[in-house]
Amino acid sequence: MHYSMTVNSVTWISGNTYELTIAVKGAENIDLKYLWSLKIIGVNGPQGTVQLYGKNENTYIIDNPTDYTATFQVYGQQSSDDACKVLMPSFQIQYEYLQGDAAQYASTWKWGQTSFDLMTGCSADNNNNSNADFPTWYWTKECGSCGSPSN
Repeated sequence: MHYSMTVNSVTWISGNTYELTIAVKGAENIDLKYLWSLKIIGVNGPQGTVQLYGKNENTYIIDNPTDYTATFQVYGQQSSDDACKVLMPSFQIQYEYLQGDAAQYASTWKWGQTSFDLMTGCSADNNNNSNADFPTWYWTKECGSCGSPSN
């Protein structure tokens, strides 16, 4: 299933720390009953993992795995080609469906893989094909509130 991600806002906290708000939307709606865990991993920021939903962890920040926003902090990386630009560090959004008590709904699951990561970034393979699901975003260095960053 196709997912899209937008960066809704970026706010400079201090130094190279920025608060990032992302919105993620799936092409189809998947009911919350199928979800076991949803987290953002590999975050280069104060928290390496941001748990958005987890039955094992009793964390229920989101109520729809295919249409949600998440806010977390990242350490921005200065662009190598423009000293005024900051690049969003790469991270992965990790989905785990049909595990634990959610496994009882396996007979009605129709969306393919039940565990997968969506990756941000700009890495490419030997054929110059992107390995990421979402692009790298950038914004103006030390912006107070940056509105809509670019990709």
